[in-house]
Amino acid sequence: MVEDDYLDRANVDIIRGLVTRIDVKNQQIVIKGMRKPLKFDKCLVAWGAEKMKLEKSYPNVHYIEDRFSHAKVHNDLIKAKRVVVMGSTFEAF
Repeated sequence: MVEDDYLDRANVDIIRGLVTRIDVKNQQIVIKGMRKPLKFDKCLVAWGAEKMKLEKSYPNVHYIEDRFSHAKVHNDLIKAKRVVVMGSTFEAF
């Protein structure tokens, strides 16, 4: 069981919405209905049990598939100032 204030203590904001565009070049995610795009240093796409990959590969977009990819994500996360996690499962957090 996760404590009620876990996400607050972890400095996690949950934003629900439809992602209309991921601008990898400018490191921004456009969400329908939001005035400004979200900026990120690293983007983790966590789709859930049925993983879907982007058509093109980007160095700052990660997929957790095994312990090696988990280690790479971890190493990049500790260097990032701002991170965006995309997915619909709590395990993404």
